Amino acid sequence: MGFGRTILIIAVIAVALIALSGTVSAAASASSDELTINVSSDVITIGDIVSIKGTVAGSDSKTIYIYLTGVDLPSKGTALVGDIRNGRLPYEQKYLSGPSWDYSWDTGLIIGGLEQGTYTIYVSTDDSGVDKLKEGTYVSKEVEIIDPSVATESSPGEILLVIGSLAGVFMLAKFYRRK
Repeated sequence: MGFGRTILIIAVIAVALIALSGTVSAAASASSDELTINVSSDVITIGDIVSIKGTVAGSDSKTIYIYLTGVDLPSKGTALVGDIRNGRLPYEQKYLSGPSWDYSWDTGLIIGGLEQGTYTIYVSTDDSGVDKLKEGTYVSKEVEIIDPSVATESSPGEILLVIGSLAGVFMLAKFYRRK
């Protein structure tokens, strides 16, 4: 067996191994759940309606779960609506055709409201809670949530018109006693 023939055999084996490893790698990634997430804005004002969209590969029929973590929320995550501080189950989104999912989050529908700060939105194919998610079964996106406010200045004597809606009423009275 000549030196040239040995090199040729080694080259053929190397090409076969490279081709085989590419096939195994493609098969492994096709069986895992590849998720994507896209949030309509990185800075959200309380009361905004936020579009959360994405894709999940690996199946045409999947259930995804959407969790929220952040200021004064359970570490395992919670739903994006209702009484979120008591650790409600995550929002469940089912879709039957195609890999795309879409959720409109009305940040005004949260009982007790949200505090201003940084929050993380998780999307997963696993419903066990953020603290138990495994790498590759979820994606996340950090968002900044701010209070709705308006700042303005006026000059003395200038008329300033403020129009809005009342969110609550506080009555403060000095020396009030109930009889």
